[in-house]
Amino acid sequence: MHSGYEDLRHRWHRRWDWGLRTAAPIGAEDARQFLLETLQLVAEKQGNSQQIYPVWAQQQVRFNEELLAAMPTVIAQLFQQNVEQQTSIAADLVNLGNLINQFPLGTRWLNLELGIAAYEQALTVRTQSALPVEWAQTTNNLAIAQLSTRTQISKFFKNSEI
Repeated sequence: MHSGYEDLRHRWHRRWDWGLRTAAPIGAEDARQFLLETLQLVAEKQGNSQQIYPVWAQQQVRFNEELLAAMPTVIAQLFQQNVEQQTSIAADLVNLGNLINQFPLGTRWLNLELGIAAYEQALTVRTQSALPVEWAQTTNNLAIAQLSTRTQISKFFKNSEI
């Protein structure tokens, strides 16, 4: 059973879906490749938004629901690495979440959802028992992104006819 929030979130996504469908669609393999390239960029630039945002500005159409859908599978494959690599990938995911949540371009709700997905994936490695400080930081970032999503949903429905 969905909560009222989940129902509103679903309706909000459906209302914005038309905008994504009119954008140039990318396939699942392209989404997978773009996610890998994006994580590599975040790692190489050490989360520096001044170096990352100009690249993302040229690729806004690739930040879409297919990328969001590809994230769990791609990250699960990446997490098949050793523990040290998992920890590094989780840190890159947190940086990705932070960056995409603050990215001034693109579709706001999608940026937030991508950030939430990145944090959730990072938390599969950054567990409370294994990395308590990192877990707390990532959980806090996740909560802020979820609150921002709720705020966006409330604004959307307040300003539109339901």
